[in-house]
Amino acid sequence: MMSFMEKYFEEVKRIIDQDAIKTVSFDLFDTLLVRPAISRDDMLHLFSHRIESEYNINVEEERLFALQRIDNPYATIEEIWINIANRVGFSAVLANLFAQQEFEFERRFVSQRGLGKRIFDYAASKGKKIIAVSDMHFSSAQLMNLLCKCGYNNVFNIYVSCEYNAVKRTGALFKVLIDQGYIPDEILHIGDSRKADYDAPRAMGMQAFYLPRNTVLFKDYFDGADLLRTIRTNVYESVIYGFAINHLLNRMERKSSHFTLIEYAHLIIFPMLLHVSLFLLNESGIQELGKYQGLYFASRDGYLTKRAYDILGPLFDNRLKSYYLLTSRAACRFLIEDSFFERLNARFLPIGCTLEEFIDATVTDTFLRNKIISELDEHDLEILVCKEPQQCIELLKNYADELEASHKQSKQAAFLYYSDMFENATSVIIADCGFCGTISAYLTRAFHGNI
Repeated sequence: MMSFMEKYFEEVKRIIDQDAIKTVSFDLFDTLLVRPAISRDDMLHLFSHRIESEYNINVEEERLFALQRIDNPYATIEEIWINIANRVGFSAVLANLFAQQEFEFERRFVSQRGLGKRIFDYAASKGKKIIAVSDMHFSSAQLMNLLCKCGYNNVFNIYVSCEYNAVKRTGALFKVLIDQGYIPDEILHIGDSRKADYDAPRAMGMQAFYLPRNTVLFKDYFDGADLLRTIRTNVYESVIYGFAINHLLNRMERKSSHFTLIEYAHLIIFPMLLHVSLFLLNESGIQELGKYQGLYFASRDGYLTKRAYDILGPLFDNRLKSYYLLTSRAACRFLIEDSFFERLNARFLPIGCTLEEFIDATVTDTFLRNKIISELDEHDLEILVCKEPQQCIELLKNYADELEASHKQSKQAAFLYYSDMFENATSVIIADCGFCGTISAYLTRAFHGNI
């Protein structure tokens, strides 16, 4: 079965294959190039935060609304920053520096869109002349730099709004092509805006193909509207999930069908691990010098989280050392039980737990476990512990001495394990994906509140 990505490619391929098409024109951002964020504004937020942290100048609002305040859709990046400098009150030298830094910031994070690159390469292989048409404040030379960085070579020319004082949505920038000798019905333009990249070129007599941006594909084909709505309120989540969506769709571009496990890994596990690990590394209350001797990741949920923490850790100074803590509610409960038989009344027991399953899960001595199971009859082993706890106690009383000795040994071993892990710590912090704090409560009780 053909994937939705393959369908887009096949549709545009049929148009490119037409002998009448001599030139293929591409929009740039969200068509050939992608940013690791849900929206362009998120990258401006991040860049503004960088300026504030390095120069102590707050430019965030001014940069976000710069084009509206200038009221010039053809403004260059230098003109934008000169205007901001005049409004905020800093020098033209700094304005030009910030203009260059914004481009370098963009260049650092922009990447190739998989489907756009595939279409680009196909058009080039068919001998079509390739140009780019973009409404953008960066110069054509800067845009060519971005394209080359992302593997797009042999672009014949770039037509950019700030150099021609014309924009796509009005058709004026496409008229520039016609004025320079391009024949309208020999041009195919491809882009992600219905108005600017589809309606406008068609109105000028060109062929056009609408290629939805990655966030639109994610919303339409992965039912991702609710997620996008949620993460738009947080710029850092926007960057994490923006990268994840781009990466997922680039992977799918190389496949012909959906891979549910890959989707789950890239859209849920990867962002979660990154988000949680960055929180742990950035949180001053956790990383405060001398407060904790280490950060313990509880099994099993903490396994991948610890790996993510350890990968990101070298980027941070004086981070806490990480430890993998073998633990569970059942294992910790040994520490607070005076008798094995207390387990038969534990609230965490599953409703459908049989006596055989209970014995198998709680009697750690293999010889004793096998002995009890072999000596009880089949009917006894099928009793539900939660429904008949007293009957289960009566059946196990014949093994009370052996069970209590085994329980005592397990309890001592558990206490030694946690004591060795925590050493002389007076405060221990554990990263876990639990929901009720049981492990924390059990460990605190086991050490009588001293840790």
